[in-house]
Amino acid sequence: MNDKQKIWLSWSSGKDSAYVYYLLQQSDEYEVVGLLTTIESESQRVAMHTTQRILLEMQAANMNLPLHIVELPKDCPNTVYESKILKALQIAQQAGVDVIAFDNIYLQIIREYHEKVLSNTGIKPIFPLWNMDSFDLAREIIDIGIHAVITSINTEVLESELLGNRFDYQFIASLPNYIDPCGENGEFHTFVYDAPFFMNRIAIENGVLLKHNNKFHAIDLKLIF
Repeated sequence: MNDKQKIWLSWSSGKDSAYVYYLLQQSDEYEVVGLLTTIESESQRVAMHTTQRILLEMQAANMNLPLHIVELPKDCPNTVYESKILKALQIAQQAGVDVIAFDNIYLQIIREYHEKVLSNTGIKPIFPLWNMDSFDLAREIIDIGIHAVITSINTEVLESELLGNRFDYQFIASLPNYIDPCGENGEFHTFVYDAPFFMNRIAIENGVLLKHNNKFHAIDLKLIF
Protein backbone atom coordinates (compact mmCIF):
# COMPACT_ATOMS: atom_id res chain seq x y z
CA MET A 1 0.00 0.00 0.00
CA ASN A 2 1.27 3.47 -0.95
CA ASP A 3 0.76 5.76 2.04
CA LYS A 4 2.90 8.63 0.75
CA GLN A 5 1.46 12.14 0.67
CA LYS A 6 0.51 13.32 -2.79
CA ILE A 7 2.42 16.44 -3.77
CA TRP A 8 2.64 18.88 -6.66
CA LEU A 9 5.94 20.42 -7.69
CA SER A 10 6.25 24.05 -8.75
CA TRP A 11 8.10 23.42 -12.01
CA SER A 12 10.16 26.17 -13.65
CA SER A 13 11.63 23.93 -16.40
CA GLY A 14 15.09 24.59 -14.93
CA LYS A 15 17.76 22.72 -13.01
CA ASP A 16 16.71 23.60 -9.44
CA SER A 17 13.16 22.32 -9.76
CA ALA A 18 14.57 19.24 -11.51
CA TYR A 19 16.79 18.59 -8.51
CA VAL A 20 13.82 19.00 -6.17
CA TYR A 21 12.03 16.30 -8.17
CA TYR A 22 15.09 14.07 -7.92
CA LEU A 23 15.04 14.46 -4.12
CA LEU A 24 11.31 13.87 -3.83
CA GLN A 25 11.57 10.71 -5.94
CA GLN A 26 13.71 9.25 -3.19
CA SER A 27 11.43 10.40 -0.38
CA ASP A 28 9.56 7.97 1.83
CA GLU A 29 7.07 10.72 2.65
CA TYR A 30 5.98 12.26 -0.65
CA GLU A 31 4.83 11.17 -4.11
CA VAL A 32 4.90 13.79 -6.86
CA VAL A 33 1.65 13.50 -8.85
CA GLY A 34 1.72 16.75 -10.84
CA LEU A 35 3.74 19.73 -12.04
CA LEU A 36 2.50 23.30 -11.72
CA THR A 37 3.92 25.94 -14.06
CA THR A 38 3.02 29.51 -14.95
CA ILE A 39 3.49 30.82 -18.47
CA GLU A 40 2.86 34.15 -20.17
CA SER A 41 -0.39 33.85 -22.09
CA GLU A 42 0.79 35.99 -25.02
CA SER A 43 4.18 34.38 -25.63
CA GLN A 44 3.26 30.89 -24.35
CA ARG A 45 6.60 30.75 -22.55
CA VAL A 46 7.79 30.35 -18.97
CA ALA A 47 8.47 33.98 -18.16
CA MET A 48 12.09 34.26 -17.03
CA HIS A 49 13.31 30.94 -18.41
CA THR A 50 11.71 31.71 -21.82
CA THR A 51 10.89 28.01 -22.23
CA GLN A 52 8.38 27.39 -25.00
CA ARG A 53 5.22 25.58 -24.02
CA ILE A 54 6.01 22.63 -26.28
CA LEU A 55 9.35 22.09 -24.50
CA LEU A 56 7.62 22.32 -21.13
CA GLU A 57 5.10 19.70 -22.25
CA MET A 58 7.89 17.43 -23.45
CA GLN A 59 9.55 17.61 -20.03
CA ALA A 60 6.33 16.57 -18.31
CA ALA A 61 5.76 13.76 -20.81
CA ASN A 62 9.29 12.47 -20.18
CA MET A 63 8.54 12.43 -16.46
CA ASN A 64 5.14 10.80 -17.04
CA LEU A 65 3.46 13.50 -14.96
CA PRO A 66 0.42 15.68 -15.62
CA LEU A 67 1.33 19.31 -16.27
CA HIS A 68 -0.94 21.99 -14.83
CA ILE A 69 -0.35 25.26 -16.66
CA VAL A 70 -1.52 28.62 -15.34
CA GLU A 71 -1.55 31.32 -18.00
CA LEU A 72 -0.74 34.83 -16.80
CA PRO A 73 -0.74 38.20 -18.56
CA LYS A 74 2.57 39.93 -19.15
CA ASP A 75 3.68 42.05 -16.16
CA CYS A 76 1.07 40.23 -14.11
CA PRO A 77 -0.09 41.97 -10.89
CA ASN A 78 0.24 39.91 -7.72
CA THR A 79 -3.52 39.91 -7.21
CA VAL A 80 -4.11 38.24 -10.60
CA TYR A 81 -1.27 35.76 -10.02
CA GLU A 82 -2.64 34.80 -6.62
CA SER A 83 -6.20 34.38 -7.89
CA LYS A 84 -5.13 32.08 -10.72
CA ILE A 85 -2.75 30.04 -8.57
CA LEU A 86 -5.43 29.49 -5.94
CA LYS A 87 -7.84 28.23 -8.62
CA ALA A 88 -5.20 25.77 -9.81
CA LEU A 89 -4.62 24.57 -6.28
CA GLN A 90 -8.31 23.83 -5.90
CA ILE A 91 -7.77 21.19 -8.60
CA ALA A 92 -4.86 19.83 -6.57
CA GLN A 93 -6.98 19.53 -3.45
CA GLN A 94 -9.75 17.76 -5.34
CA ALA A 95 -7.12 15.20 -6.35
CA GLY A 96 -6.05 14.69 -2.74
CA VAL A 97 -2.97 16.90 -2.92
CA ASP A 98 -2.22 19.01 0.13
CA VAL A 99 1.49 19.80 -0.33
CA ILE A 100 3.40 21.76 -2.97
CA ALA A 101 7.18 21.90 -3.28
CA PHE A 102 9.19 24.95 -4.33
CA ASP A 103 12.82 25.20 -5.45
CA ASN A 104 13.87 28.31 -3.50
CA ILE A 105 17.30 28.10 -1.89
CA TYR A 106 17.71 31.10 0.39
CA LEU A 107 15.68 34.16 -0.68
CA GLN A 108 13.55 34.70 2.42
CA ILE A 109 11.22 37.26 0.83
CA ILE A 110 10.16 34.80 -1.90
CA ARG A 111 9.63 31.98 0.57
CA GLU A 112 7.51 34.24 2.76
CA TYR A 113 5.42 35.24 -0.27
CA HIS A 114 4.68 31.62 -1.16
CA GLU A 115 3.76 30.93 2.46
CA LYS A 116 1.49 33.98 2.54
CA VAL A 117 -0.35 33.03 -0.66
CA LEU A 118 -0.96 29.50 0.62
CA SER A 119 -1.66 30.44 4.23
CA ASN A 120 -5.43 29.86 4.12
CA THR A 121 -5.66 27.18 1.45
CA GLY A 122 -4.93 23.96 3.32
CA ILE A 123 -1.99 23.42 0.95
CA LYS A 124 1.36 23.18 2.73
CA PRO A 125 4.45 24.62 0.99
CA ILE A 126 7.75 22.81 1.41
CA PHE A 127 11.23 23.93 0.37
CA PRO A 128 13.55 20.90 -0.03
CA LEU A 129 16.54 23.02 -1.14
CA TRP A 130 16.23 25.56 1.64
CA ASN A 131 19.58 26.78 3.02
CA MET A 132 21.62 24.40 0.88
CA ASP A 133 25.03 25.71 -0.08
CA SER A 134 24.74 26.91 -3.69
CA PHE A 135 28.15 25.56 -4.68
CA ASP A 136 27.35 22.13 -3.27
CA LEU A 137 23.94 22.19 -4.94
CA ALA A 138 25.38 23.17 -8.33
CA ARG A 139 27.93 20.36 -8.14
CA GLU A 140 25.30 17.83 -7.09
CA ILE A 141 22.99 18.84 -9.97
CA ILE A 142 25.81 18.22 -12.44
CA ASP A 143 27.09 15.05 -10.80
CA ILE A 144 23.75 13.22 -10.77
CA GLY A 145 23.26 13.84 -14.48
CA ILE A 146 20.81 16.73 -14.73
CA HIS A 147 21.71 18.36 -18.04
CA ALA A 148 20.63 21.97 -18.55
CA VAL A 149 21.33 24.86 -20.89
CA ILE A 150 21.55 28.57 -20.03
CA THR A 151 18.44 30.18 -21.54
CA SER A 152 18.22 33.61 -19.92
CA ILE A 153 20.75 36.06 -18.48
CA ASN A 154 20.69 39.32 -16.56
CA THR A 155 23.11 41.32 -18.69
CA GLU A 156 23.76 43.76 -15.85
CA VAL A 157 25.87 41.05 -14.18
CA LEU A 158 26.74 38.53 -16.93
CA GLU A 159 27.63 38.61 -20.60
CA SER A 160 24.96 37.47 -23.05
CA GLU A 161 27.62 35.32 -24.79
CA LEU A 162 27.01 32.75 -22.05
CA LEU A 163 23.54 32.05 -23.44
CA GLY A 164 23.27 28.59 -24.88
CA ASN A 165 26.12 27.24 -22.75
CA ARG A 166 25.58 24.03 -20.82
CA PHE A 167 25.27 24.23 -17.06
CA ASP A 168 28.45 22.36 -16.21
CA TYR A 169 31.69 22.73 -14.27
CA GLN A 170 33.18 24.88 -17.01
CA PHE A 171 30.24 27.28 -16.82
CA ILE A 172 30.42 27.50 -13.03
CA ALA A 173 34.17 28.17 -13.19
CA SER A 174 33.57 31.01 -15.65
CA LEU A 175 31.29 32.91 -13.25
CA PRO A 176 32.59 35.93 -11.34
CA ASN A 177 32.83 35.25 -7.61
CA TYR A 178 29.90 37.57 -6.86
CA ILE A 179 27.51 35.43 -8.94
CA ASP A 180 25.55 32.68 -7.21
CA PRO A 181 26.49 29.40 -8.97
CA CYS A 182 22.83 28.42 -9.10
CA GLY A 183 21.65 31.85 -10.24
CA GLU A 184 19.46 32.18 -7.14
CA ASN A 185 19.41 35.98 -7.43
CA GLY A 186 18.12 35.86 -11.02
CA GLU A 187 21.53 36.13 -12.66
CA PHE A 188 20.63 33.35 -15.11
CA HIS A 189 18.01 30.71 -15.79
CA THR A 190 18.12 27.26 -17.36
CA PHE A 191 16.20 24.60 -19.26
CA VAL A 192 16.65 20.91 -18.44
CA TYR A 193 16.87 18.72 -21.55
CA ASP A 194 17.93 15.48 -19.87
CA ALA A 195 17.88 13.98 -16.38
CA PRO A 196 18.05 10.58 -14.67
CA PHE A 197 14.25 10.58 -14.44
CA PHE A 198 13.57 11.50 -18.10
CA MET A 199 12.42 8.67 -20.34
CA ASN A 200 14.14 10.33 -23.30
CA ARG A 201 16.60 13.16 -23.86
CA ILE A 202 15.03 16.26 -25.43
CA ALA A 203 16.98 17.14 -28.57
CA ILE A 204 17.43 20.91 -28.80
CA GLU A 205 19.56 23.45 -30.58
CA ASN A 206 20.24 27.13 -29.95
CA GLY A 207 18.10 29.54 -31.92
CA VAL A 208 17.88 33.31 -32.17
CA LEU A 209 18.57 35.85 -29.44
CA LEU A 210 15.53 37.16 -27.60
CA LYS A 211 15.37 40.32 -25.50
CA HIS A 212 12.92 40.79 -22.65
CA ASN A 213 14.21 44.33 -22.33
CA ASN A 214 17.61 45.99 -22.11
CA LYS A 215 18.37 44.02 -18.94
CA PHE A 216 17.40 40.42 -19.71
CA HIS A 217 18.55 38.55 -22.80
CA ALA A 218 17.52 35.01 -23.70
CA ILE A 219 18.03 32.38 -26.36
CA ASP A 220 15.22 30.71 -28.23
CA LEU A 221 15.69 26.95 -27.95
CA LYS A 222 14.49 24.90 -30.89
CA LEU A 223 13.50 21.25 -31.01
CA ILE A 224 15.49 18.98 -33.30
CA PHE A 225 13.08 16.52 -34.93
